[in-house]
Amino acid sequence: MGHINFINSIDGRIIFTLFFMEHFMILNEFESKKLLVENGIDVPDGAIATNINQVHAICNAIQSDKLVFKIVSDDIVHKSDAGGVKINIPNDKIGTVNIEYHKMMESIKSKFPNAKIDGIFNQEMVESGIECIIGIKEDSQFGRVIIV
Repeated sequence: MGHINFINSIDGRIIFTLFFMEHFMILNEFESKKLLVENGIDVPDGAIATNINQVHAICNAIQSDKLVFKIVSDDIVHKSDAGGVKINIPNDKIGTVNIEYHKMMESIKSKFPNAKIDGIFNQEMVESGIECIIGIKEDSQFGRVIIV
């Protein structure tokens, strides 16, 4: 696997440099956000739940009227295309949260019966701000490049 170095740029921003030795490394959203928080970058509140009781505990801890559920699975990289993302869930602590959790789990299990599901990432719904996707691609002309 690779390793990750954090280098402070001149203007104080964090630059993430990924070095790959043998295998391509994909960080899930939870792992990515953990790295951001460890380096002083604010992200929406959230945590991974592996069962409905944990979902309730996380939802009770999140101080937001609306929630987002996202499936966590190394076997499902493009969550939105798979039906593994649900936004604007009312944080009613039990009713709608129960329904949306079970609907998502049933949908994912029917579409990806062999996928290993690590849980559902529960986070507060953020209505405004800047969303950025960063990736690395092997390009035939330039080699490894960072895509923003």
